[in-house]
Amino acid sequence: MPTAVVFAGKGYEVVGVDVDAKKVEAVNDGRCYLREPGLDVLLCDSVSKGFLRTSAL
Repeated sequence: MPTAVVFAGKGYEVVGVDVDAKKVEAVNDGRCYLREPGLDVLLCDSVSKGFLRTSAL
């Protein structure tokens, strides 16, 4: 996820895929499930701007 968030933060449209529906829901809601300094802010910003979304398999 950190790589996806960085690309989305640079303005690329990124679609992540995961088998864990709870993780997919969290990311699409702009909530970060990883503990990485600053990642939560970048994730929320990228989701709110429409550059990052996730989908379940």
